[in-house]
Amino acid sequence: MPWSKVRVLQSEPWPYHLKVRILPFQGIYTGSNPVRVTMLKVDDTNFDTEVYNSDKPVLVAFLAKWCWVCNMYRPELVQLSSLLGEQVKFCEVDIDESPELKKYFGIESAPRSVLFCDGREVDQLKAAWPKQKVAEFIEKAIGKKLVQSP
Repeated sequence: MPWSKVRVLQSEPWPYHLKVRILPFQGIYTGSNPVRVTMLKVDDTNFDTEVYNSDKPVLVAFLAKWCWVCNMYRPELVQLSSLLGEQVKFCEVDIDESPELKKYFGIESAPRSVLFCDGREVDQLKAAWPKQKVAEFIEKAIGKKLVQSP
């Protein structure tokens, strides 16, 4: 007997009290027009080449899939990376898949954003912030005004 019929026969109430929240589109695919993914996934294997050897500033976001704050912060970073992608490189590290990076940078809670310039760690931003505040954080840390494309 299929599971759906078993639930009906058991007459258990459906959990209507649970609310489903649809997260904003994160730039993967839009039907006929593919969209460029603007946040690069980085792990233990390619961190050195993507972050330390980059010719422009790099914002690395340490996130977790299970973290609801991270799931709200990720779309903000995706939108910001589409605006500032020419001037700043945006990377994402899953702290569960890269425990060595988590330990090396002392990440105790997610989300945490770390800014690198010329292969050196410049500053860290703890917790999730709106994209305007993240842009101000980047501008303050690198010492120059960023031009946001439309």
